[in-house]
Amino acid sequence: MSPKESTAACMRCHAQTLSEAHWKKTAHARADVACVSCHQIHPDSDPALIAGSLKRGMARDTKAGVFVAQKLTSSMLRADEVQVCGQCHAPEVAKFRLTSHHPVPEGVMACSSCHNPHPTKEAKSKVETEKNECVSCHQETAGPFTFEHDPVANHAGAGCQECHSPHGSNNPKLLNSFSRGLCGQCHTEKLSRHYPGRSCFSAGCHVAPHGSNTSEKLLAP
Repeated sequence: MSPKESTAACMRCHAQTLSEAHWKKTAHARADVACVSCHQIHPDSDPALIAGSLKRGMARDTKAGVFVAQKLTSSMLRADEVQVCGQCHAPEVAKFRLTSHHPVPEGVMACSSCHNPHPTKEAKSKVETEKNECVSCHQETAGPFTFEHDPVANHAGAGCQECHSPHGSNNPKLLNSFSRGLCGQCHTEKLSRHYPGRSCFSAGCHVAPHGSNTSEKLLAP
């Protein structure tokens, strides 16, 4: 069966998960990823889940997780969740091996902790911002603050990703760059003569990079 045909068969019973009309608009549908690319029809009944049983990838054993620790997920998946997603999203999975990363390798989180594999029409209509997803765990950065940092407040830039790499980074705190280089992405006029050689946020100056209730320049109170 083609991906379109097999997905239509699943939707006859699972329309509450995702309607066929909305499925056609998703990135998975456009990439010909069907329901059975990720899910088993008869869980654990087929021992012949060998290399290539997922849509992509050359894993020798699709039941072997990418990381030792695994977060328990649905038994209907063809393999561990990170393994399933990693068949197509290998660059993102690789970033979890970097020094600073979200605790996916430790089994505390999985891909679905942040990403919705079945984006329903109702979820789309909410127009949830990336910040809302991040602050569900990082509540101390949520605000509201009297003095907001524009990227954090979604007024400019890429929001949280303006400074942080969500999957992993070799810099502390998932930062895209280290020290002055990070702030210099936007504040280029400060790089050459504004306290050269010092870190903007760790030198005791701009200690509130997400927002402040006391300082317009995000300085220490």
